[in-house]
Amino acid sequence: YSLEVFARASAVRGDDDVTGWNGYRALTLCGNIYYRKARASLNVVYGESREPIAGESDGLAVVVRAQYIF
Repeated sequence: YSLEVFARASAVRGDDDVTGWNGYRALTLCGNIYYRKARASLNVVYGESREPIAGESDGLAVVVRAQYIF
């Protein structure tokens, strides 16, 4: 088996003529484990925006994924 751990950061800016501009930043911490033809991954994502979207300006998500290659 093998284990992979990594992080990713991203930033996005969007403009429009009605509300001006908004920015979004995200930080993702990831871990993957590979065993023969199987893979499992766990991602933790934290994101925040400059201006609230639907009343929220930040949030946390956890993503779990399993994959089998045949």
